[in-house]
Amino acid sequence: MQIPPDLAEQLADLDRELRALRDREEIRQVLDSYAFLLDTARWRDVAEAVFTEDAVDHHSPAMGAEPRGRAEIADFLDRTMRGFAGSQHLMGNSRVDVDGDTAHSRTYAVCAHWRTDGPGPADLTVAVAYDDTWQRTPEGWRISERWVHTFGPNALVSGTRDPALPRLGSDLYGARDR
Repeated sequence: MQIPPDLAEQLADLDRELRALRDREEIRQVLDSYAFLLDTARWRDVAEAVFTEDAVDHHSPAMGAEPRGRAEIADFLDRTMRGFAGSQHLMGNSRVDVDGDTAHSRTYAVCAHWRTDGPGPADLTVAVAYDDTWQRTPEGWRISERWVHTFGPNALVSGTRDPALPRLGSDLYGARDR
């Protein structure tokens, strides 16, 4: 039986659409893994599960926090997150655009951090956007470059910024005079 040309074309279109949906979903799953691993104190696992071997994380450029490669990213996260008794990274709105074996995503996040195990609200809650460039690898989709941008002054949603902590990224939309 011969498949009509228009049906073959429709099937090819469906195959492309399905692949794009799968790619976007896999990328979103890796973004969720980033949050879960950070919040369960598996900081060193983040580098392998989320980043390419040669990735760059522009997390806090003003303070020189731009780890390069999985080993530096693992060290940076271990050193930074160890200072908190706990955290919760809520990954929000996400836009993912796939182009073959590369992709770009922007994901909003609100991240709460506790410095002590005592009762009370989070000591530091920040609002950020992760701008990520992705590569399809044999391990699946991984981030090859990340920029962290903030919302508002120092990204603070609540709490006070500890001057010893590095400044996060750069204000995503700049100063607002509205």
